[in-house]
Parts: sequence; structure tokens; C-alpha cells
Amino acid sequence: MAPNKSRIAGRKSLNGLDLYALLDDLRESVEGRWIQKIYGKEDRWEIALQGGSLCLNLGGWVNFGKCPFSRPDKPGSFCGLLRKHLVGKVESLEQRDHDRVIRLSVRDKKLIVELFRKGNIILTDAEGNIIASLRKIEEGVYPWDYKVADISEIDAIMDGKKRNLVKTLAVDYGLGGLYAEELCLRSNIGKNQTTLAGEEKEYLRAQLRGLLGELETAENRKPMILFDGEEVIDVVPINMEIYGSFIGKSFPSFNDAVAQYLSLVSSVPAPKIRKEDRILAMQKEKLEQLEDEAKKIRALCEWIYSNYQKAQELSEVELDGYRVKLDGTRGLEGNISVLYGKAKSAEEKAERIGVIMKSARKKIERNGARSDLWKPGKRWWFEKFRWALTSEGTLIIGGRDARGNDALVKKHLKDRDIYAHADVQGAPSVVLKDGLEATDQSKRETCHFALIFSKAWKMRRPARTYWVMADQVSKSPPSGEFLARGAFMISGKRNFIDNLDLLADVGWVELEGEKRLVCSPPGVLESYVRIEPADESKRKDLIRELSRRFSVHPDYVDSILPGGGRVVEK
Repeated sequence: MAPNKSRIAGRKSLNGLDLYALLDDLRESVEGRWIQKIYGKEDRWEIALQGGSLCLNLGGWVNFGKCPFSRPDKPGSFCGLLRKHLVGKVESLEQRDHDRVIRLSVRDKKLIVELFRKGNIILTDAEGNIIASLRKIEEGVYPWDYKVADISEIDAIMDGKKRNLVKTLAVDYGLGGLYAEELCLRSNIGKNQTTLAGEEKEYLRAQLRGLLGELETAENRKPMILFDGEEVIDVVPINMEIYGSFIGKSFPSFNDAVAQYLSLVSSVPAPKIRKEDRILAMQKEKLEQLEDEAKKIRALCEWIYSNYQKAQELSEVELDGYRVKLDGTRGLEGNISVLYGKAKSAEEKAERIGVIMKSARKKIERNGARSDLWKPGKRWWFEKFRWALTSEGTLIIGGRDARGNDALVKKHLKDRDIYAHADVQGAPSVVLKDGLEATDQSKRETCHFALIFSKAWKMRRPARTYWVMADQVSKSPPSGEFLARGAFMISGKRNFIDNLDLLADVGWVELEGEKRLVCSPPGVLESYVRIEPADESKRKDLIRELSRRFSVHPDYVDSILPGGGRVVEK
């Protein structure tokens, strides 16, 4: 059955070991092929080759085939530079140890692609000297030689960086969170341990070697996309114990699996499913599976003891759907001992998962309310300032501090805008975009906005406000005088607006399909909570109340308020 795409959710990027497993497929597709053209900008790049393309998403994805993103209309300067230098066949494709960094060699040039954080593309000569890069980096030789520490040094690393086992494996050994959790589970070692015994280190080393062996060769890999019902969970190159409860759809190669996964998840926006809830559900499935396994093994051992003579004649035993082959060389007691060992191991794993789940539930209870709260997605350039909309939908922008006042007037006050200010020390510079065409009501609302965010609010004392044309505002003081940062000279007539109440409305506005909570002049919003000034000590109470009422993160509420206040009308 095809997955229901409206429920798709998955990981954000490949990690270093995924890339390690993918390298064979990529080499086979890329090495020895001529570069036909390079396309791209920002974090989406395509290296078109004979028979397909190397698709690079610098956020953490790479695959060979048809790229799941469009080509830009015109090449940028960096794209043009790459086209100029990278002419010829791809001679080799390498990975830096098990890191999320790959390197293509083309004649006397090398192209290095970083697939972590924001990502980067670096062009070097044959010796590694940096010629150019997409994002600015330090000049010199690119640091390609990179090796992680040996497992024998893990105690010193955990102690020095104050990290537990799973974090050390994920960060310092470059395994990433998923494979670090998997290795701890396979090794039967508690992931929160901060020291390891000698035999634990050796067992961990053996399990890591086994894990890398599975990833290294095509014969050992089992690429698949994992599903929970109709929901896409992940794409993996091998069988993962941590995903034991999910259904896997197999693919001929990991590259095919990644390409299919990207085509699924790129077609729809990811739903807002909390990561903690998904992990908790996965842990619950694994816990139940281990408890059931231990229970069945112990029941099987009890049956063998109860039917000892009969069991001695059997080569395998089955009870309640759990079947075990008996090793004739061990004897019945030896087989029972092995079975009890398996039951004990399953119970210990289940116990550790139970402890982890208990801790996770407490964290969710403590932070869950906040993690579900609304936060803005897309951000507009003016959101670094204070802002609101007039009743006509025109944009009002105000500085947050002296530096913001300077930036607002110098960069964003245009000829068709108007400038507003409250006649009190410590008031922000406020701009009404396209204010020359605005009604008197919009100009009044702009002046009201300037009053709300001035010190008049904290002093709880109204002040006069005014507006002027853009060409009346200047940063040039009279001869012999000085203007402080954020201050401006006003020349000519000021259009004063008096008798404005110290009130503000908090509510939702919609702009370009996005909603935002704003603090607005009164009378603009259809649905709102009205506030008035109060002691600054009441600010936290107001933030808490508004956060609860609008289901918005407290930090965002804090960023839009003028100061302390209290609710006067809902």
C-alpha cells in the first residue's frame, strides 16, 4: 500500500555513517563520468553527469539520479566559477573518515562538499589550497586529514567533556544520535554511563567493527525505508535493532532508497509531530517486544524442566509461537543456561529502556506544554524591529533600541514614507511605509504605536506625538552640536497628535498567509486582549497570561510587549 503522504514525517539529514554506506553506490555512478554542467544556488546543487546527476542538498542529503529540486534560471557567480574550473571526468569520490564531508577529484581540482550545519562547497587545487568557497571560510589548505579517537580513549573523552556514552559516540566519534543509540543497544551497555570497564570497551569495539562491516559492503547492507503503518519513519542502509518494531520496504541499493525517501518527504510539508513523542512510542514498542521475548523464553525453560525426559530427545522446542533450536553439543542444562542468559539480557535491556522512558516522560511533562506552543516559521526582514499593521493593512515599523533606530531610518525610511515619534526622551523612531498615501486614521495609529513603545508606557504618563515627512528627518546636527546614536534632527512643521490613551491590543494578524501575534494600537484588531501599563514586576504575570491565552511561546510574547502591564479588556 502506498503511504498516505499527508502523514509523512522523517529525519532531517543523512549522518556520517549513512554517507559511508552510500559511498559505494555514488562511486559506481559518478567515477569515470564527464561533468556536463553544474547548476545551483544557496543549498541546492546539481552536478549533471552522463546518465544522471549528483544531487546535493547542503542541509545533509546527497544521491545520484534525478534531482528533486529545480534548476535556477541563471547561474550565480560561484556557479560560473565552478563551471570554469571543473571540466573533465570525475576521477574519484572520497569521504573524510566517517564525517559528513565528501570530495570529488576532477583533473587538477578538487571539489569538497560539507553536508553539515548550513553546508558549504569548497573548490581547491590538487594540494588542497582553497581557491573559492560558497560560504566564507578561512584561507589556506583545507583540513582533509581527520581521524576520530580510538575506543580505548573513550573514558578520557567522556571525563574531559563531561558527556555520557551515547553523546560521546554521537558527537566525538561522529556516529550521530541514531547509530550511537543503536551501538549502545547492540552492546548491551547503558547509554548514560560515564565510564566503561575494560571488557565493555572491547565489546563496544567489536560491536562497532560489526556495525561498520554491515555498512561497508553491498552484500551486508539491507537498504530500506521504514514505515509505521502508512507513516514514513526513516531510511536506513542496514537492519537496526532500535527500529525493530517498524515495517521495512527493501531497495536494491541505498541510493535508490534515499532517492525514493526524498521523493516522498519533499512532496509535502512535515506534520508537527513532537520528536519526543515519536521516540517515546518507539521505545515503548521495543520495551514490550523485549518483555514479551523474556517472558516466552522463561516459559520455555520452565516447560523443558517440567518435561525433562521428553526434551532430551528433541532438537528444537516451541511454545506459544517461540521456537528454539537446541544445541546437541551443550546438553540440556547447557541449552537452558543459554536461554536463561538470553532472557536476562532481554530483561536488562527492557529495564534500561524503562528508565529512559520514565526520564523522558518527566521531561515531556515538564516541557511539553511549551514545546506545543506556536512559534513563527517564515521570518520577514522587518521582524528584527517592532512592527504592526494599521487598520488599512499598512506596515508600521519601530526601532527596538538606539542602534535599531539608526538602522531603520538610514536603510528603510523612503521618500513616500512618514516618520513618527513620541515627544518624550527614549522614544523609538517609527516609520509608516507608503505613509504619504495613508489616511489620517493610519497616521494616528502610527503615532499611537510610537507612544506605546516609548518610555511614556513605563512612566504611565501620556505624551504628545507627531509625524513628519521623510525629508524632514536628518542625522546632520547644527554646527557645533552632536547627535547621539539613535537620535535625529527634525526640521520644519511637526504634525502633532494628542490625547492618545496608554492602551495597546494584543492579537493575531495575517500577512502573506502567515499569522503573527502583535502588540498593536487599540482599535485595529478584530479579536484582541487589551492591556494598560503596570509595574514592571507584573510583566512576567502578563507574559504568562498572554502565552496561555494565545498558546504562544512566552519568549515570543516577551519580544512584542512594551513593558509591564495588565489585562483590562478581553
